[in-house]
Order: sequence, then structure tokens, then C-alpha cells
Amino acid sequence: MRYIPLPDTAHKGNLIGHRASYVKMVGEQTRYRAQMGLDPDQIIIVPGVDTPLFLGHVADHFRDKWPGLNPKMAWHPLLWLPQELLYTRDIEEDGAVREMSQMEWAANIAMNCEMLRGCEFDDYSLIPKWELKTPLVKRKRDKDNFGEDIPHYEEYDYIVEDDVFYRRKKPGENMPIPLYNNLDGSWLDVLSLVNIDVFTPEGEARVDRWLKGANDPDLDNLSIAPLLAIDGLDPAWAIKLLSRPCLMAPGELIDETTPTYGQMIERAGAYPIANDAIQAFNQASKVMGSDLESAKRVIESWAGVIDFYCSPGPEFSSLVSRTITGIDGAASAEQLEEVIAPFKDAFNILYRDIKQDAVDFSEWFITFYDEQYFHMLYVDG
Repeated sequence: MRYIPLPDTAHKGNLIGHRASYVKMVGEQTRYRAQMGLDPDQIIIVPGVDTPLFLGHVADHFRDKWPGLNPKMAWHPLLWLPQELLYTRDIEEDGAVREMSQMEWAANIAMNCEMLRGCEFDDYSLIPKWELKTPLVKRKRDKDNFGEDIPHYEEYDYIVEDDVFYRRKKPGENMPIPLYNNLDGSWLDVLSLVNIDVFTPEGEARVDRWLKGANDPDLDNLSIAPLLAIDGLDPAWAIKLLSRPCLMAPGELIDETTPTYGQMIERAGAYPIANDAIQAFNQASKVMGSDLESAKRVIESWAGVIDFYCSPGPEFSSLVSRTITGIDGAASAEQLEEVIAPFKDAFNILYRDIKQDAVDFSEWFITFYDEQYFHMLYVDG
């Protein structure tokens, strides 16, 4: 078994919470599209999740989910996700059934990829058993003797000694293996589980034959589902954690306006996009007088990105549409400034709201990180 490191340009760190640059994410998406051999529409970005994700065609066999796949990329675990993770599905909630949102689908994948990992503590082997249903409340953090942040546990609404996150490993039980290692940004080489090195001519040829229809018992029976199936762990554990309400203070009333953790991931996911847009708009303003056409292309492009990912509603989208139409007809820097002025005002207001969401989310993420990653950071790491 081995892990494959990504290029230095790729995001490294947690798949949720690090708010990777949107420009960097588009670069990763472009790299994957060039390397994978798939339909470009199968490789997407979901704001809030810091890796491109893959959309498989609805099919039972691996080769039918990923037609045209470059055999050298068949090692990637996101291609081997079990059906219940690879595709969106219905969620039962409060007695009603609804369709999973794209953010829930993406965050569910990310959390399953990096959080299902055990750890060793003295003579204990610990296995995840997350059952926490309490709200996430913004918490303070203390410093240990090395100056590192540590959880402020005494303020939590449960007894930490009754560990709701981990249990002892049962005799004969295997330790969970994460699909993604957030310590160095590497991904599990799934083919290494059956001793195939796809980076050798022999390994590549073997996978290529299989993708073209040849029988191969090892590949036909290969599955990572056992790595994600932990005895006693609810398969919907991540979805349930995403539904935890986010409170500003202990005891705060929970109502229909209280955001869930999943909703805060989605809101905060807009911040890297809006932040990159601010920088692009500022750069366009600097060159507007000397290179009008370049400035127009930048503003028009980023206005479309903001509308696609961050629009608060139809009124803002209509403003973007009018602005793009006006940009095409602007014949001078002065005319361009006049055309984009209403959009700039509306975007500045939107940006402030998005930035505040990101600040709020970072506080709740710290709480979530302290809880779920405590053993990984201070015991295993």
C-alpha cells in the first residue's frame, strides 16, 4: 500500500476548512482534465471543498463510470468510491425525504476520505465512532507548553472522558486507512492494494487491457468500501455531522434561521472566489487606461464567476447580465468605469457578507476540528 503525492501546486491540508484559492482550484481542475482523459464535465469544483471532485456516469462497472480514463490515473481513490458516496441520494430528515444538495454530496465525500482514520495511544488502538449530535458553539482555544492551540474542553456540552469520537479496536479488527492524508496532501494508490504499479509499463498495460474489456479478477473484485465500513459506525455519520446547528454562544435558541455546519461550509466556500475576484478587479482597474480590452475580459470573466458561484438571487444575476452587456460596448476606460459602477457597489456589499460568513465559519471549524481531529493531532500526529 502506498500514497501518491500531488504536485507542489496542488492544495495540501484539510479538504474542508482551509479555503484554498479559487485560482489554484481551477488550476487543479485543469490539470486533472488534462491527465484523466475523461469528459471535462466529469471533473468539477464545489466551493468549500478543497479538491476537484469526479462525477461518474451512472453504471455498475468501473469502466462504464469513467469511459476514456487514462489508465495511469486509475489509481485515484475518488474514482473508486462506493455507489453511496459517488452519487447523490435522498436523505431522510425529520420524517421527510429530500434530495442531497451538491455541497452535502461533496462534503460527505471529503469527510469520508480524510476522517476515517484510527490512531494509536499508549497501548490503545482507537477506531472512530462519532456519535456527537450537540450543536457547534464558537469556542476559545488555549495554548499548550509548546505554544500550540489546544481544545478548550471544559466549556463543551458533554463529558470528554466519555469519548464520543473513538472506541478501542476490537480483536482482529483492522485500523481504518484514510483515502486522503491531510498531513502531506497525498492520496491512497488504490491499485497498490492489489500490487499493481500503474507507473510501470506492465502495470499500465494491465489496467489498460482491463479498461478495454479484458477480465482481471483482481481489478474486477477491487473495492475500497471495506476501508470506509467501520463496525458500528452509521454510514450516514458525515451527513448527520453536517446537520449540526452552529451557535454563537451556549444556550442560544435554535430555530429555522440557525445555520447548519454544512450550510456554513457552503457560505464560507464563496470567500476564496470573491477574494480572488477582488484582486482580479483591482488589477483590471490598474491596466484599464493602457489595455482596455484586457481589463474588459478580466472583469467580464470574473463577473460571470461571481454570478455562478456567489449570486444571492435573481436581482444580482440580472445586474451581472446587464453589466456584461455594457462592458462589450464600452469604448474607453471612462465608459467602462461607468458601466461597472453599479456592479462594483453591489459586489462590495456581497463581499462583506461573504467575508463575515467565512470569519464565522472559521470559528465553528475550529470547534469541529478540535473535536474530530483531537486524537489525530495530539495522539497520532
